[in-house]
Amino acid sequence: MYAEAWARGLNRCGESAVITGDPKALADYHIVIGPWFALPFWQTHPRTIWVDRAFYKSDPEHVSIGWATKTGGRKFIFGEGRTPPKRAEKKSGDRTIFLADYNGPIEPAHTIRLHPAQEPAKESLKEALAKHDIAIGYKTTALVAAYLSGLEVIAKDPEHILNQGAELLPYADWGITEIESGEAWQHLTQ
Repeated sequence: MYAEAWARGLNRCGESAVITGDPKALADYHIVIGPWFALPFWQTHPRTIWVDRAFYKSDPEHVSIGWATKTGGRKFIFGEGRTPPKRAEKKSGDRTIFLADYNGPIEPAHTIRLHPAQEPAKESLKEALAKHDIAIGYKTTALVAAYLSGLEVIAKDPEHILNQGAELLPYADWGITEIESGEAWQHLTQ
């Protein structure tokens, strides 16, 4: 679905696109969907767009989009005119929650929350965050949920979007119609 939307969006912008199941296929630009299939082949390519789970628009119509970096992260591009998400009042206190990446490192905290693919959660993320004041993690998108819930966030991955600037959030999440129209491509290549 997203590959076809990208192809239509690129065509609207005068670019040609080929959808392939060959993760090693050569191209001028690579648009990879998710971190597992083709990203390992093109992470270090200077023109790789990495499409992944949305940071805060948690519906199947939205994804996050940024340029892949050689060090395993993504670079997001500032823009104008998009509405930022609302952040709850900042909490104060010292109750910590560590939000683990899938098969990622685990560090000390009052609560350790493993990735749901590793251990089914006993409560929703929102319920877990409500009991804490500080969230710690590396790459997880759950840190954005913590930030928007008012927690102090310690993102230990220097390339996490919150370390690049929370004002980037509205320019990271894109809807399928924005991809299909070519708007996302135009934003990334401005």
